[in-house]
Amino acid sequence: DPTPPPPPQPPPVPASLAFVAGDNQTAEPGVAVPVAPKVIVRDATGRPVSGVAVAFVIDSGAGSVSTPSTATGADGTASTGWTLGPVAGTNTLVASVPGLASVRVRCNGRIQLRVLIDTTAVAPGGGTLAFERSGDSLAGIQLRVFDSTYQQSVRFTIAVDRWSQLTLPNDLRQIGPVFVVGSDGGFAARPMTLRLPARVGADSAVAAFLFDPAAGVFEGVPLLARDDSSVTIASRHFRTDQMFHTAVPAAGFRSSRVGAPLRFGEVRIVVVGGPRAVTTRPITTAFLPGKDDWEFHNYGTFKSTGGVCAGMSLSALYYFYRFQPTRGGLFRHFDSFADLEWDNPGGEAAASILQVRSDWDNQTHYLHGLIASVGGSASGYASLVYESLALTMMVTGQPQYLGLNNPTSGHAVVAYAVDNGTVKFSNPNAPGLLTQKMTHRAAGFDPVPLSPSYTDPEESFTSVHMVGASVMVDATLLAKVFADIDSKTIAAKWFPTLRREYFDLDDRVWKDLPADNTINTPGRALALRTRCIAECTRVRPQPPTDRITTEISDNLGKVLGTDAADSDSAAVIVFGRGPYPFRVSWQNFHRGLPEPRHSFLGQEFLTIITRPFLIKPTPPVADANVDLTLTASSAGLPTATSTFVWDFGDGTPTVSKLADSVVTHQWKALGKFLVTVELRSREGKRLAFADDSVEVRPSVYGWLFESTGLAGATLPPGGIGPERTDTLIYNRMSSWIFSLQTNPSGSGLIAFATLKAGKPDCPGGVTVAKFPRGWNRITSIEEFQGVLALCGEPDYTGSFSMSPLGTGRLDGSASWIPQPDELSAPGGSIGATMEGKVLRGQFVVLVRYSNGMGSYTVDFTADQAFP
Repeated sequence: DPTPPPPPQPPPVPASLAFVAGDNQTAEPGVAVPVAPKVIVRDATGRPVSGVAVAFVIDSGAGSVSTPSTATGADGTASTGWTLGPVAGTNTLVASVPGLASVRVRCNGRIQLRVLIDTTAVAPGGGTLAFERSGDSLAGIQLRVFDSTYQQSVRFTIAVDRWSQLTLPNDLRQIGPVFVVGSDGGFAARPMTLRLPARVGADSAVAAFLFDPAAGVFEGVPLLARDDSSVTIASRHFRTDQMFHTAVPAAGFRSSRVGAPLRFGEVRIVVVGGPRAVTTRPITTAFLPGKDDWEFHNYGTFKSTGGVCAGMSLSALYYFYRFQPTRGGLFRHFDSFADLEWDNPGGEAAASILQVRSDWDNQTHYLHGLIASVGGSASGYASLVYESLALTMMVTGQPQYLGLNNPTSGHAVVAYAVDNGTVKFSNPNAPGLLTQKMTHRAAGFDPVPLSPSYTDPEESFTSVHMVGASVMVDATLLAKVFADIDSKTIAAKWFPTLRREYFDLDDRVWKDLPADNTINTPGRALALRTRCIAECTRVRPQPPTDRITTEISDNLGKVLGTDAADSDSAAVIVFGRGPYPFRVSWQNFHRGLPEPRHSFLGQEFLTIITRPFLIKPTPPVADANVDLTLTASSAGLPTATSTFVWDFGDGTPTVSKLADSVVTHQWKALGKFLVTVELRSREGKRLAFADDSVEVRPSVYGWLFESTGLAGATLPPGGIGPERTDTLIYNRMSSWIFSLQTNPSGSGLIAFATLKAGKPDCPGGVTVAKFPRGWNRITSIEEFQGVLALCGEPDYTGSFSMSPLGTGRLDGSASWIPQPDELSAPGGSIGATMEGKVLRGQFVVLVRYSNGMGSYTVDFTADQAFP
């Protein structure tokens, strides 16, 4: 019998569902995945099962599928197209068959960059990289790298981030995509230019920015030109790690080859536009002069004799961006005394090195020259600057660096506010001044009258550039500069090494300044000088050529001493009496030829401690030929076994007194005499020193009448004449004599020694005058009433003599012939004896009438009132 056929197999029953392809892909958001997800259905024996309906459902990511449900084919597979959702992140698709375990397919939605110029090298001689593709909306991108911008070949990549949309202030909008520019070069020697497509209406203002997505911050970029389809910017770097805000290097970005990072830094660039009307609004930043600028003026320094305005502005801007939020304002942050100009050597050094290393004068002129080379319009550039400045302040809320130029010089400021054409700025020549402004009108900026440095005459600056922040200065240099300020090493690094010396009054030699800058000195005057060790030899009309000008100021800014400009003299300071420490600021300047400016070299603080050794009284004043007692105050010094050595400054021999600080001396001549006293040990070593200037005045002596009596009165023969003057003289003299008898204490006698040069035998005279009790020399005399003795005056004849106070006599006469009808007492005489402080005797006052002489003779007793 034939063998019966086997029974038919039962139809396959679906037993499992698994994916075949399309899991764990990466694609751009909103784009279909490269490989369509595919699954297979098998039975229990592993055979494919056809005709099974498979459902495809989006589980996460908000994407879509082309076929939500499809039947498996003869090979047991089914697939669907899958478009990812619009947001970057994980997308999940679920495939399911009733009765079977479902499977999940995942895809990472990642923004990919469209690379336009991919890792292309530019040689040191420069070159131009361009993206030109007919019909492409991004055609026209052009990067120009000029000769000697880099010393080696540098690679660049330019890509487009089509998905990023940045958050901007109201009324502003992002124009075009975000451009991503990368380079393996560092900070360039000169600006590069980059033209980017940007369709901006003629009625719109425009600005360009660097953007760091990791930090979420913008920085303004200088615009050189714009037209209806592009903008051109300038920058010296294309790296996020150079931006002022960025504290750490950027992580880089990824090329269109998914997962393949570029091997060098990058930065995003975005163009922003808005209605021109927004630039007329008041726009302010938190920067404020007197809080956020440097407190010192824009003087020249040794490193930059023409001024340091760029260094001051750049460093102030960097500090504000990086440190102000945590450290507070820059103004006097590194300062020592509020009123002292030269007490911030760290800030001066920082401004100096940034001025020199940034080569700012050449850079701004170079930047100005680029405008025409990229098709910019000189007439439209000023408006481009003002509008981009206003938009930059709106977007960033940060102050901006402005460069000002004329054909021969430049200046640098920090703009911190704008308002309808007015730009407020911080001027390094005027720290803290809030009134500095410049004006922009339809025709451009008005000429700005400023000085290139604080000591320069004012000039007119006709070109204004918005330079931005980090795009024109090396942020790594700024970071290093502020690190050196904090470590207090910057002045020593950037300024020449100086040898600072003081004159030791004990050993009478010049010595190096002690390591702790503290000097103990026995006197109130201290000589200081500075010599150059290297780099700073100054040109002087006379030797030594290594002397550097030294200036000393106290903590209130008062200049206490300065070198003579062209001599070897040292700065000598005279300070208050000790023993307290006296802090002074020691500044050094280079005044070499042919450069006429003074240039700051450095500064230190000295603490000067004076020993408690002083001359009293203070100030010492002496009368000629009268003893003056002086005392050397020496608290705390070993005086019991020491000798006080006095020099009175008048040529007389010195006086030495063992353990005795008191001395008495007379000066014979008028004038000022320098008195010095030294305290010497038993071995002869000087322990302390003091000096002071003694003023020697004419000798004056005074006696106040206690009692008087009229001994006699005579009139000319025939009595007084008929003239009116005779009656006036008679009445006046009679009234005075009556007053003298009834109130003698209202008047007195004054003897004075004039000590006129060349007339040693005629020392002075005697007058009778009114003066109150407690009188103070001649300044308190109310009225002279008669001359009793006088010699040495051209119009008088007479004599004057006075022997020692207390035991001698006072004698003399005076005679003078007045003009007719002149109301005057033409002289008289005196003879009196001193007994201690009492003077007794008689004086005669002569009176001239029209027809002869008369006289009044008075007996008197007077008490010594001075000295």
